[in-house]
Amino acid sequence: MLRNDLSLALCLGLLSILAILPGISGTAVLSQGDEYMHIATVRDSLDSGSYFLPVVNGGTNYHKPPLLFWLGMASEAIFGRSLWAVRFPAVLLGAISVMLVFGTLRTLRVSRYRLVLVALVYLFSLAVTKFGRLLMMEQALVASMLGVVFFFARYMRYRGIQNVFLAGLVSAFAYLYKGPLFQAYSGLFLSVWALCLLWRFDLRPLRWRGRKEFGRVFRVFVVFHVPLIIPVIWIGLAYSASSHGALLMQYFFQFENVGKFLEANQPETRIFGGWLLYSLPWTVFFLPLCFAALRSRVRTLPRFAGWVLFWAAVMFTLLHLLPNRKDTYYVLPAWPLALMGASLLVDFNTKLLRRAALANTAITLLVTLILLPPGIILGAGPAYYFWSLIAIAITVGVLARWKQLPVSRRYAGMIAAGVSTMAAFQFAFLPLVDRPDAPVGMRDDLAEKLCIVSNETWDGFVFKSLLPAHDIHHAVPTLPEGCGESDRGIIVLRVENYSPPPGYTRAASWSVWKTGLGTNEIFAGLKNPDLLQTPILYYTPAQRREANR
Repeated sequence: MLRNDLSLALCLGLLSILAILPGISGTAVLSQGDEYMHIATVRDSLDSGSYFLPVVNGGTNYHKPPLLFWLGMASEAIFGRSLWAVRFPAVLLGAISVMLVFGTLRTLRVSRYRLVLVALVYLFSLAVTKFGRLLMMEQALVASMLGVVFFFARYMRYRGIQNVFLAGLVSAFAYLYKGPLFQAYSGLFLSVWALCLLWRFDLRPLRWRGRKEFGRVFRVFVVFHVPLIIPVIWIGLAYSASSHGALLMQYFFQFENVGKFLEANQPETRIFGGWLLYSLPWTVFFLPLCFAALRSRVRTLPRFAGWVLFWAAVMFTLLHLLPNRKDTYYVLPAWPLALMGASLLVDFNTKLLRRAALANTAITLLVTLILLPPGIILGAGPAYYFWSLIAIAITVGVLARWKQLPVSRRYAGMIAAGVSTMAAFQFAFLPLVDRPDAPVGMRDDLAEKLCIVSNETWDGFVFKSLLPAHDIHHAVPTLPEGCGESDRGIIVLRVENYSPPPGYTRAASWSVWKTGLGTNEIFAGLKNPDLLQTPILYYTPAQRREANR
């Protein structure tokens, strides 16, 4: 049985890699702005030889700990400099996450059919579709949280204290991804487990049964936190490795961590919106699943573990509802925990979940149909309609035979419809709307030395990521020093009334999507897509144009 489980886990890992890999070499992905700063950090660190303390734009990157940057540097050192290489660690972390979902549920004696179902729901969710393709901390945090959960599940079933130590070891290394925020996650997880263990009473006669577990809880907390010596060592080494070590540590702890919890600067609805967004395309099924989990009773070890996982996800959500910076992707570490917890607590053979699966499949068909008008408006090619029609055909086929299918195959049909829709989204819709800042067909024609003129430093990071062989310099249009050397090509984006230096002429222009649009502007742009785009201008020195002739 163990060998069969291992083979199935490896098959899921391979499937995950094959599902996530497509698209990582280009810009037809759901981007996240911070990723380009991460990629620039990886490449600046490799170029400067600053491996222990990664650098960006000539200075130490004090915003984040180094582990994600180390993974990116190792990948580019092995595979060469490209978006594919620098993003490949995220693909592996996504595959590891899916395998850990499988391993955790199997440890808790879930049937293979159900755990494969849950693993596929997680793999083809928008959370993995997006962050499994980006060099971001979030997929690393999820993989680390699932590693903690996996080893702790083994402890709950087998009671080996070494599993608690291994869970703590994963948590300690996860500090090197995001800092002390992960220790807040793991601390909340342990606290929920302890509370569920201690909150046990007999009513007749009234007796507190949970108090006998105090010794066990204390041992677990101590053993779990022993590996924290690892981040302590890193902090000491980072402090001593830089002449500005004290300032770096002060900025990291005070502004990057504690400072974000000092005031509310974004609405709480962003967190709830994250649950609705990143559980797609399974949201309509997931919400009733959570509702059913809240009504369940805990009588067995798997259900006890499910209760711990589900309420840990709730506590993660409450943490981010505190006054602090909020974004939708903050729910990502909680999403697989809630999914696994609810799946352990709920019987899938209920009328509520069968109806939820049917509704989810029907909504999936509606979403796929909605993808067709943008293709018509933007002049999509045959590939767009191929993937869209495949998704529609599969979903219609599932719905047409829904009543004839046994319950187990209905869930398989829901998975088929959701996966086909995500495939249409990835291979049809995203390439259609992709407007890279540096179009692929023009990159060879751009000057080797480029000056990016914009009001956002992040724009320089974008071009550094897309043009690794070019010498990129960023200039703010209001600063007098400008672009410096007179032989640089100049790319201007999102700057109104720009006047190029003397001797420069416009060589090309292209369009990208506008940012920060309101609802009315978006609806107006559906009728006229030009309203949603803004030009990027490329200028070259006159002598360079003469030389090219």
